Amino acid sequence: MHTYLMCWFIEVAERAAAADTTTAKKKKKSAKTVWDLGDKEKALSALIEVLELDLSKLWKIIEEDCVNLFNKVVGHMLENAANTKAKAVKQCIFALATMLVQQYDQSANMVPSFIHLLHRHDHTVAPLSDLVAQLGKDERSASIIGDVLRELSSDTGASARGSGPKNIAQFISDIAEANPRAILPHVSLLIGHLANDTHQVRNGVIQVLGFLVAKAFNDSDEEVNNSNMAKQRDAMLEVLEERFHDSSSYTRSKVIQTWNYLVEQRAVPKAMIPSLATAVVARLEDKAAQVRKSAIGLMTSMLQYNPYLGELKLSTFQLGLQEANAQLAALTHKNLEEQPGAEASESSQDTADSMNEEEQEMNDDGEDEAGAEAEEPSQPLSEDADERTEEQSVEEKKCITKCEYFRDAVAFIERIHEAMPTVTKLLSSSTIGDVQESIRFIVTAIEFKIEAVRSATPSLLALVWSKDAAIKAAVIEAYTQLYLRPQVEDMDERACAMMVANNLVSIVASSTQSELMSIAELVKELSSAKQISSLTEKCLWAIFADKIEGVPQEHACSALVVLCFIAEANPDMIFNHFQILLSQGFGERCKEDERFAKYACIALQKLVKRKSKDKLEPPMRFPMNHPMFEKMTTVLKEKSASTARWYPAAEQAINAIYLLAEHPDAICSDVIKSLYDSMRVSAEDDACSVERLSKLVFVLGQVALQQIIFLEDVQVELRRRRTVKEKLAEERGAVKGSKSTEAIEDELGLNMASEESESEYLQNVAEYEVVLKNLLGKFAPLIIAVCQNKDGNFTDSTLRNAASIALAKYMCVSARFCDDNLRLLFTLLERAPEPEIRSGIIISLGDLCARHHNLVAPWTGHIFSRLRDDNTQVRKNTLMVLSHLILNEVIKPKGQISEIALCMEDGDPEIADLAKLFFHELANKTNAVYNHLPDMLSHMSSSDEISSDAFRRLMKYMFSFITKERQTESLVEKLCSRFRVCTDIPGWTDVAFCLGLLNYSERCMKRLLDNLKSYQNLLVHDSVFEHMEGIAIKTKKFCRAEMKPQVEEYEEKIRAAHLGEDKENGAEEVQAESTVKKPARKARKTATRGKSTRRTKRRQAKAWDSSDEEGEMELEDDEDGIALL
Repeated sequence: MHTYLMCWFIEVAERAAAADTTTAKKKKKSAKTVWDLGDKEKALSALIEVLELDLSKLWKIIEEDCVNLFNKVVGHMLENAANTKAKAVKQCIFALATMLVQQYDQSANMVPSFIHLLHRHDHTVAPLSDLVAQLGKDERSASIIGDVLRELSSDTGASARGSGPKNIAQFISDIAEANPRAILPHVSLLIGHLANDTHQVRNGVIQVLGFLVAKAFNDSDEEVNNSNMAKQRDAMLEVLEERFHDSSSYTRSKVIQTWNYLVEQRAVPKAMIPSLATAVVARLEDKAAQVRKSAIGLMTSMLQYNPYLGELKLSTFQLGLQEANAQLAALTHKNLEEQPGAEASESSQDTADSMNEEEQEMNDDGEDEAGAEAEEPSQPLSEDADERTEEQSVEEKKCITKCEYFRDAVAFIERIHEAMPTVTKLLSSSTIGDVQESIRFIVTAIEFKIEAVRSATPSLLALVWSKDAAIKAAVIEAYTQLYLRPQVEDMDERACAMMVANNLVSIVASSTQSELMSIAELVKELSSAKQISSLTEKCLWAIFADKIEGVPQEHACSALVVLCFIAEANPDMIFNHFQILLSQGFGERCKEDERFAKYACIALQKLVKRKSKDKLEPPMRFPMNHPMFEKMTTVLKEKSASTARWYPAAEQAINAIYLLAEHPDAICSDVIKSLYDSMRVSAEDDACSVERLSKLVFVLGQVALQQIIFLEDVQVELRRRRTVKEKLAEERGAVKGSKSTEAIEDELGLNMASEESESEYLQNVAEYEVVLKNLLGKFAPLIIAVCQNKDGNFTDSTLRNAASIALAKYMCVSARFCDDNLRLLFTLLERAPEPEIRSGIIISLGDLCARHHNLVAPWTGHIFSRLRDDNTQVRKNTLMVLSHLILNEVIKPKGQISEIALCMEDGDPEIADLAKLFFHELANKTNAVYNHLPDMLSHMSSSDEISSDAFRRLMKYMFSFITKERQTESLVEKLCSRFRVCTDIPGWTDVAFCLGLLNYSERCMKRLLDNLKSYQNLLVHDSVFEHMEGIAIKTKKFCRAEMKPQVEEYEEKIRAAHLGEDKENGAEEVQAESTVKKPARKARKTATRGKSTRRTKRRQAKAWDSSDEEGEMELEDDEDGIALL
């Protein structure tokens, strides 16, 4: 009776405490502690003392109702989360449950209550899993795990919604993690749950299998059971491998995470690694982002925990496999040669055995002497044969094991190589998780010397320009880990700095010209973050200054390049090493390699970026007689070792002169005169004359371009001086206490007028004097003559390339010169046979469009036509220039945007990627893609140059940017109206396909129903009906319940139209409709023709004039070269 009252009291008190807690939460007040933790501990201790008594004296067989009282107490105490958080109360609950299971055999009665608690209360997962795992470790209560799993296998609530399946999955996985050996005999009860509809339960079973494979098979008790245990383990691994294709993305992700855990625990057999890698590579293209992220993480772990060597070079392992196969083949051949001797020994052994058996039959009591004598000579022969056979088998097994090792390694590395293109694509994913995991994988692949990772390096470097701070930080951290943190222990600070410097030099030395820009930004960010120490900078200067023995000239130049990148963030470094830069950059090595002069000039230009305390301080400029200008002009005047390297060095030298000299025009005038004089002296040598003429023309163009920039700097300097003057005047006026003359002029607006007059004067100088008069203007006819190839005297491609670029730079300076020679420039763009000339002109046209937009705008169509050029580089440059101009709103294309869309089908993957990047950036602008979409559809659907498959791929990509409901609704209206414009089945099919790409809301579906008449007659064609029906099928899957009647109405109407009309009748109706409309329009035109004859003629004349303005070029080949009409 006392026990019953105690149990009843605990039940009532727990319910009251739970009710008080709920009321307190609603009223946001603290609950009153009437039934506190101390009282609970005392009550549970009393019940434990009751169970410790010898209750068999009261009942021979203890009544079930009495024991159930204690079972209910355990259940009620576990329902309250506060009880499981209090350590003392939790221990009492566990002790009470343990006694009930071990002494009173209540496992079968308590397990259903445990499952019930898991379905109702989330907080019971951890305490129940701890309790069951603890009971399973004791032999007296080990059966409870089997009872739990049997109960779960028959549990119908495992498929229910809510938190029950999730709790059950966590419960069984926790038990498997804590006590895997106890759950191993009952694993067959869990395999059936892999067919459960709830993915949480499947996830739990997968985790259980992972824990079993990792922990239950490591320390087997008996060698006899090793094979059986291995079979059981392999069967579980096969089940896990099958789950890669689960229907739920959550389960696929959990499978990959489980495999990742097994790889980290080194629980995956070596023989299974290649097949695992194949399955993971397939998941890299999964549609779910979480699956892709987990798959890349698993690939990274497989590299980090691979059972092979530290360097996974495919060529090394392929060579090892060839040697192992050759060794095995030689051993097999050797064994075959020795095989007859072995057979003789075996036959002699068989003969001896048969003789012994006959002798034993003849004399059972003793051993015959003749038999013994016959046995003696055969015994040594058989022993030798056995020894040789054992040696051969051992050696052969070693060779076979070696071959399997290399074969598995080669297969694994080949899978890594296969994964690299997909990982490279994921670097440009819109999901940040994909990008971050891909970066980790590529970093790990670089550490393990994977040869295919070279293809992913440019894409990884390009991410340093990412606008996402997390991605940019991940890239910087990746390169910091690879090159700025030496993995060698016990290395002093200087040796560490030298290793970092060598790493930076090796990056630059092995990179391409396009990668250098990304490396420059990366080094700049590292320098700004103080990741590159001053000691590392000193090591770089030492490498550049040739103070370290054994440094090749290529690495010395690369060290200078790295210093230029660092100077972008720290220009004071150049100022502190000014003399070293002049002596080494323009020294003897410069005569052999002009790159030293090029990067020395770039480094000197960083001096302008030094921050000054006073904003009104004059810019840093050096006098004309400074030694560095003499060294720069020497590079421009003297003969070069390599013409290809001279041009970039000369460009940077002229830039540095105009940026740092007080009178750069005077210095460059002297250079031009010197080049002209040297060209006249060497006129007898044709080859030398062409080379010097090319240099002269190049210098003329670069000087003209820098001169216009210098005039803008002059204007800025005049404004700065005026500001300084005004500031000094204000200070004097404040001291005198009266207004100064400058203040009075400001009030009258005289200073503003003088500033405008200065600006107009400088503009007139640039427009009429820089390239039309003076020294540069005198060479303008020469540049034009070279571009026209007058008299056929200028056929050298380098000379013509330099002249075309110089012509474009002259045109950038003066609008008048640009207008006079614009036709010549586009003639060269169309007809120049050298792709280098066309590429250079395209790049120059980007600057011309920005500077003289009104002049170049009518010729825009000729720029777009270069997207179909035969040369890949020309197409690439054209696409990059047009992308820059359109995204910066310099030009506004209309129907020409479809030409860029067609570039996504270009044979060169880089051009296709650039085109996709353009539309991705264009989509960030408001309604940009939406506005261009109708014109693109019109041009591409009517074009014969694009196939149906390519059209659908392009439209699918374009329509992916349509996300707003208003845009979709408007496109539905426009596309439906286009059904009337098209006159053939392919056109109608294309429109229907585009309609099927949209996502339909209620308003959009209503708009589609309202326009049913525009396409109703066309539904008799199967191709049109298939796409229109697909709209209903797709919308049904994702629409709300309120929208389903509308979708069903649409589906019924289109099916009725498809089945109720004949194809021929429908086609005839559409054709009749299109033919009826044309005569009507023609009749109206005829009726009004007399009234509008003059107006029509005026419009035609205006149209012809405008077409001529839009750049219709008329060219003819004259004897003197290209003549302009």
